[in-house]
Amino acid sequence: MTTSFYTGIGGVKTQQFGIDTWGNNISNINTVGFRSSTPEFATLFAAKVGGIAMSGADEMGLGSTAQTTALSMKQGSFMPTDRSLDLAINGNGWFGVKKAEDPTQVYYTRAGDFYTDAEGNVTNGQGDKLVGTYSGNMTLNKDGSGSVMAKSVAPANFLTDANSQTELKLPKYLTHPGIPGTPATMASIPPFQISVLGGSPTEITYVLPKQTTPKLEIVDASGTVVKSLPQSTQSQGEHTAKWDGRDDNGNLVTPGTYTVNINYVDKAAIPTIGVGNLSGYEIDSNGMVVAAFDNGQSQVVAQIPLFHFQNEQGLEKVGDSEFRKTDNSGEAFFYKNANGTVIQGGQIASKNLEMSNVSAAEAMTQLIITEKAYSANAKVVTTADQMIQKAIALKRG
Repeated sequence: MTTSFYTGIGGVKTQQFGIDTWGNNISNINTVGFRSSTPEFATLFAAKVGGIAMSGADEMGLGSTAQTTALSMKQGSFMPTDRSLDLAINGNGWFGVKKAEDPTQVYYTRAGDFYTDAEGNVTNGQGDKLVGTYSGNMTLNKDGSGSVMAKSVAPANFLTDANSQTELKLPKYLTHPGIPGTPATMASIPPFQISVLGGSPTEITYVLPKQTTPKLEIVDASGTVVKSLPQSTQSQGEHTAKWDGRDDNGNLVTPGTYTVNINYVDKAAIPTIGVGNLSGYEIDSNGMVVAAFDNGQSQVVAQIPLFHFQNEQGLEKVGDSEFRKTDNSGEAFFYKNANGTVIQGGQIASKNLEMSNVSAAEAMTQLIITEKAYSANAKVVTTADQMIQKAIALKRG
């Protein structure tokens, strides 16, 4: 009979574990990046009545125990914001952060509410610094400012190794050196000749090798330009210009043979672009951090990676919506395609936050069910107590 006491007490403790777990889920229903947990229970080993079990008929259970909690990896809902460093992950993956008190260890989180501190470090509310990879075209100064190169070619991905990430700094004072202007580059079509009759308009047919802006010059036998015929921008191919047979002063030219020179713009002029100051940072879906400047230029300065694990259920909670790797989770790694190039495996949504993935309806329902189970197990204890009291009363009688 005393077995029922321990069975009931074990059930009370087990269901208390369930209530604690569901209560924690409910308390974090509005926590950014929170991952809910589901309590899992296990039965205790069974005792055999009479020593030998016959087809399970004489086996007696000895109650239940709290076994573990299973981490829910379902996607949380997105909440739009107006901050470019508010980041949400659509799909698989984790952000990596480092703590000031433990700079050698990377911790992992889905909470993407990041900021820049006074030194330009990208941190979360706990002061943990976001890790990533620099593009190599930004120079950071000791005073906290920085500068970028005028031009750079950004590959599709800077990431190489999950273990070679560094703490990111995005300086608030960043400059672009500007781009010097260049004059237009001209080219010409091989000259050809036309015959001009006195006072008669002449059609000049020519072929342009590209879309461009041509200028026609009519040259007499002495090499003097008698007429200039600038044209508007024209497409590639054959064109016709009409000449009225008069020179630039409006006088009729002498009938005869004239040479046509055609010059065109091969490369357009590039205006000078002045020095630019940082106007803000933007982050694309692949985690590229783009610095935009008030001179109209922009440069990719870094990339934010997404980490992955063979067994996410094996991650250990450390609080503040952060986790750390364990032997059960395995080492963090990057996804790679067939060519060995790193791919993110998920998309980063800037100006969004992923909220808790707790379902209020599910959590409240499970809380009610668990409370009923708790009450039922407590009833087992009181019933066993009543039975023992009756047995004692029989002895007294």
